[in-house]
Amino acid sequence: MAISSRLPVEIYYNIFVQLPPADALTCRFLDKFTSAIATAVAFRHVRLEDTSYARITWFEAVARSPYLGGLVVREVTVDTSYLGFPNTDAGAGDFWPLPRPAAFLRTLPCLRLFAGLCTLNIRFGKPAHIRENQRFRDWVLRVVFEVLAGEWSTASQRELDAYCAEYWEGGEEERRQQQDGSDNENRGDDREENSRAVGEDEAIERTPPVRLRTLTISNLGDHAEERLTASPAFGTVLASPEFQELKLLVALRHLDPFGANQQAYNDEQVLDFAESLPRTWLAAPLARNLRVLSLYFSDYWGWTPRMDFRLVNPGEGGFPNLRVLALGNYVFSHDWQADWIAGLGTQNGKGGLQELYLDDCPIMWRARTVGPLDDSVTVLQTGAGEEDDDTGRTTITISNEGYPRKDLMAAGTTVFTPMAVRDYPLRWHHVLRRWTGAAMPTLRVFRMGHGDWDGVEASSVHARLWPPPPRALVPELRRFREQTQLHRRRLRDRAHLTYDSPAPPPDPRRLRRFSRGVGLATAREHILQYVSFNLGLLPQPWVERDDRRHAGDLDRVAEYEASRAADEAALRELLAVVGERNYPSTTARTVVVGGVGRGETRMGKTVPEDII
Repeated sequence: MAISSRLPVEIYYNIFVQLPPADALTCRFLDKFTSAIATAVAFRHVRLEDTSYARITWFEAVARSPYLGGLVVREVTVDTSYLGFPNTDAGAGDFWPLPRPAAFLRTLPCLRLFAGLCTLNIRFGKPAHIRENQRFRDWVLRVVFEVLAGEWSTASQRELDAYCAEYWEGGEEERRQQQDGSDNENRGDDREENSRAVGEDEAIERTPPVRLRTLTISNLGDHAEERLTASPAFGTVLASPEFQELKLLVALRHLDPFGANQQAYNDEQVLDFAESLPRTWLAAPLARNLRVLSLYFSDYWGWTPRMDFRLVNPGEGGFPNLRVLALGNYVFSHDWQADWIAGLGTQNGKGGLQELYLDDCPIMWRARTVGPLDDSVTVLQTGAGEEDDDTGRTTITISNEGYPRKDLMAAGTTVFTPMAVRDYPLRWHHVLRRWTGAAMPTLRVFRMGHGDWDGVEASSVHARLWPPPPRALVPELRRFREQTQLHRRRLRDRAHLTYDSPAPPPDPRRLRRFSRGVGLATAREHILQYVSFNLGLLPQPWVERDDRRHAGDLDRVAEYEASRAADEAALRELLAVVGERNYPSTTARTVVVGGVGRGETRMGKTVPEDII
C-alpha cells in the first residue's frame, strides 16, 4: 500500500494562516487537496469597506457564493472609516461624501448570508459631529442588528432605500456620470449590471438569526440611540447564549478648536449615554453570558461621564461568567470598584476572573468640579417576586457619595458657579492588595500599562518587517506606499482589540510575533498612575500627575514617598502571585514589569529568566 506524502490538514492550515492574503489566495492553485484548505484560510475573514465600488461588489459576490459565504467565512469587518464627511451641518442634497454610502448601506444586509459568521467587527471613523454622520452610524447599527437577529425584511429594505434616496442618491449619480464621462457607451451595460447587483429590488426572504460569538465596535457614538437599544433585534442579539465576547471603543466628543461642539464634560447626551450602559449595551441578558469584555473610551470615564458597574446585573454580581476583563481610560476613585472586579466570574467554571488588563486606567486623587457633590443613594429591587409580594425580592442600596451630579454638570459653569473640592484617599497599594491572594484566586494574567491606541507601534513593526523596495522600481514603490497607508489606517483605534498582544518589542530583531498587533507598554511611566480633575481647566480638565506637589505644599513628602514605594511593592507582590500560578516551580526567578523589577513579561504572565 502506498503511503501518502501529504502533510496533515492542520499543518497546511498553520502554514497558510501565516501567509499574506495574496499568497494564501495563490496557494489555492497548488492542487485539489490544498485548494480547499487555502480557500478556507483566504476567505475566513472578509472586509466590507468603501474604498472603491469594486470592493463593495466583491463583498456581495462572496456573500452570495454558495461555496464561500455560508461555508468558509467566519469573520467580517465592516469598515466605514473611509467615508469622508464634511465638518459642516449641511442639509440633505447639499453635499455627498466620498465615496458612496448608499451602495455601502445597500450591501450591508448581505451579512445575513454568512450562516457561519462568528466574529463581526464594526469600524467607524472619528465622529464628525454632524447630523448626517450620526444618522449614517445609526443606520449601520440598525441594519447589522436586524440582520443578526433574523428580522431584516422587505419593509426594512424599503426604509433603507428611502433614506439612501433622500440623502445620497443625487450625489452618487452625479459622481458616477463624472467618472464615466467619455466611455459611457463602452461600459454602460456593466455599470447597469453593477447597479442591479447592489441593493437589487427583490422580495427578502427571512433568514435564521446569526449565531454570533464576538462583536467589536470601534469609535461607537457617545449618544444613546434609543431606537436601536430599545428594539427587539438589539435585545435578541445580546441575549443569545452564543454571544460571549463584546469589545467596545467609545469615541467621546471633544471641544474643537473653533468651539463649534459642546464640551463632553457638560454634554447631557454624553452623560446620559454613559449612565445608560448598564441597561443597554451591558444589559442583564448579555451580562449573564458574557465571558470576555473589553470596554474602552477615548477619554477618561467612570467618574465623569459616570458609569456605575454596580448597576450591571446587580442581582447576580455583574458578570457571573466573565473570564477576561479589559478596561481602557477607566478612572478608579472608590473602594467598591476594586471589590466589584474581585467578585466577577463566580460562575464561570474557573472560580473567578482569569485575566485583567488595565490600559491607561489611573486613580483619581483629587477633584474640583461643580458643587455640591452627590450624596444620594440608589435603591434597587432584584428578584422574581410579584409586584405586591416582596418575599422573593432583594433590596440593594448603592451609594452615590463622591460623584458629580449629572444635572449640575449638564447645566455648565460660569464664574459664579459654586465649586466643590474633594480629596480621594484610594491608592494603588489598596487596590492591588485586594486583588492578591484569596480575593482573586484564579487570576492568571494581570497587565497594566499603555496600549497602542493610534497604531504607532504596530506601524513601526510593519515598517521594519517589510522594508520598501528600491527607488528604481517606481510602480512597486507606489504600490508599497499605498499598502502601507492602508495598513496603518487599519491599525488605528484597535487598542480594545490588541490588549492581550505582546508588549512593544525591546529587541528590533524579534518582530514577527508583533505583526498582528502590539499590546500594553509596561514601562514605569505607564503604570501605577494618578490623575486629578479640575473643571476650571476646560477643555482639558484631567491633569495627569500624582499628588507629589500637593504633598510638598503640606510638608508630607515622606508620606508620599512611602505610598509610592507601597504601590510598587504591592504590584511586585501581585505579579509574583500570578507568576506562581503560571510557573509554580520557578517563582524565585520570576521577573516583573519595567521600573518595578527586572526582565520582561510575556502576554501578561511573568516569565522565568531561563525561558526568555
